[in-house]
Amino acid sequence: DALPISIMAILSPGLTSLLIALGLTNWSYTCRISRASTLSLKNQGYVQAAKMLGYGDSANQSGVLAYRPPIFKNVWSMLTELAAEGQLPKRYLEIALVAVSMLNRCSYCVSHHAPKLEVEGISAEGVEKLLEYATHPELDAVDRLVVEYSIAVNDNWSRTGDAMFDRLRAHFTDAQIVELTWRIAFCGAVNRFSDILQVEVEAGSKEQEAAE
Repeated sequence: DALPISIMAILSPGLTSLLIALGLTNWSYTCRISRASTLSLKNQGYVQAAKMLGYGDSANQSGVLAYRPPIFKNVWSMLTELAAEGQLPKRYLEIALVAVSMLNRCSYCVSHHAPKLEVEGISAEGVEKLLEYATHPELDAVDRLVVEYSIAVNDNWSRTGDAMFDRLRAHFTDAQIVELTWRIAFCGAVNRFSDILQVEVEAGSKEQEAAE
């Protein structure tokens, strides 16, 4: 198909441009933007690329983003670059993302990140009880701190004092704290984006209800 090549000729070269070209030319979709329906775009080429990047099958959510290529491009560019650098340990990142998604009751995001947290050594039952962090038998002190901080960023950002950051600095660099904070806040935005547009979990993926 010549159309993806033409799109890539307009955009700067690279993986991001390839993903945009695939996303805009090969999605088979049904679209009706309303609170009563889900925006869904599906493309096998893009899905495979996303899986190779470690993000799994997020075709429905990415398909919605592809309606606005600048958003699609910059979101994926940021996420893939952060993943490539790997400054923030994956376990702490996934704990934060699942905790925030549970707080915001985003079943789409919980469904995508809970399996990754299981890979990091927390059982399915443990994931379900993640917000009960204070007495959680599968979490160590740093894990609990990450959940506590995730709750603070999501719910209590104006009431979080220096003591919290003193505790974080005992385990994380300033760069890691900045990235952790950004990822928590960004995840909250993605939760709201996915829920208001009622993005559905992809066929074949296990849907997990977010905690009340």
